Amino acid sequence: MASLPVEAYNPERPLKAEPYVFYIHQDKIFSYSLSHCQGTVLVDLRKTLGKPIVHYYKFDSRPKGLVPPAKSYTFLVNCGFSTGEDATVVLHFDMVSGKLSDSPILQSPSADACFLGEENETNPPVMLLSQDRQHVNILGGEGDAPKESLELFGKARSLHSSPINGGRTIVYQSYGEHALKFSRNWAAEAGNKWNFAFLSDSNISLRLKYDEIASDLIWQSPDLCGITTNQRIIFTDNRLKLLYEYSLSSLDLVSSVTSGWWLGSAFLFTSSTHMFYTVPAHPFVPTAVLSFPEPRVVVGCLSDRVLTFSSGLAESPARDKASVSAKTWNVKQVPLMLSEPIIVGLLAGKEARKRTLASSLVARLYGGLISSRLIRSLNDEVSFAYNSVSCRNWEMKQWHW
Repeated sequence: MASLPVEAYNPERPLKAEPYVFYIHQDKIFSYSLSHCQGTVLVDLRKTLGKPIVHYYKFDSRPKGLVPPAKSYTFLVNCGFSTGEDATVVLHFDMVSGKLSDSPILQSPSADACFLGEENETNPPVMLLSQDRQHVNILGGEGDAPKESLELFGKARSLHSSPINGGRTIVYQSYGEHALKFSRNWAAEAGNKWNFAFLSDSNISLRLKYDEIASDLIWQSPDLCGITTNQRIIFTDNRLKLLYEYSLSSLDLVSSVTSGWWLGSAFLFTSSTHMFYTVPAHPFVPTAVLSFPEPRVVVGCLSDRVLTFSSGLAESPARDKASVSAKTWNVKQVPLMLSEPIIVGLLAGKEARKRTLASSLVARLYGGLISSRLIRSLNDEVSFAYNSVSCRNWEMKQWHW
């Protein structure tokens, strides 16, 4: 296996917590406030668009990770109408007035779509995949953004945002070749800013298995990506080079992955019945930390709780790419101390940096009930050894209380 890039682990990078979670239920866009623990209807899509929606394929929002919350948000909805047409809808909502802003609602036929730019942009450009899946168009963006249709020189199954080059580089899953590929502007060369054709370099791509479909790409940083597919959980670097992988067939209790989420340097993911965590470090095996009485997806994590939606909902925000029928509304905050995944991820990062120090202390961590003082102390240099499957035995060096 390839070594993990040191840049992928940054102990100073804060754990991201969204002030709102946005989701769709019964053709309405809701906001769920983590501080008030309640959902609010923002937009009635059926009423706003004037026609029935039968499928939702993708839902995303910008900006992300802002505290305090932004005054306005942009929503991207990729959906199918009762007329048989698939389209992308872009709406702008003013949180202060509590209604759609004066910006026009954009609606365009497309096979897929994603945001371009940094996650903290309030009104980012949107990339649309044409219905023949061989061209893309850009809605909005800077003054020099091309207005014409751009040829991919290949056929794309799906589009995925990335943080590379300020969020302007796209990842495609290609048809026929069973691979994930970057757009050509990955190289960030002069005059290459708006070149979104397939990058045809086999050394900068990820070969997928036959019938393998990537459901989501979740970036921890520009140097580390977690990829969920119908067959594997994969970790890659910024060249889509395989670092670590876990076959779903080799994991108990996992037949498919319904959502993925980074918590610091630990990766959380859910099956239909359990939530697991893992870190991109050999030989760590994914560990179950929570079971569900019904299928659920994780859409938010704080230090002491996990926010989940029942699988009966439409897509979780920017996580679930499958077409799901809205049946029931069920938002649940599950109390769960997530110290163990946070610490395991941080320790794995220290190991990746290959730092060795003297003066050791062995500590046993029980169940995640760990004091904040212990977590703060981990800013010091540590090394560790996996002594059990649950990874609760650690050797720590240069311990300071």
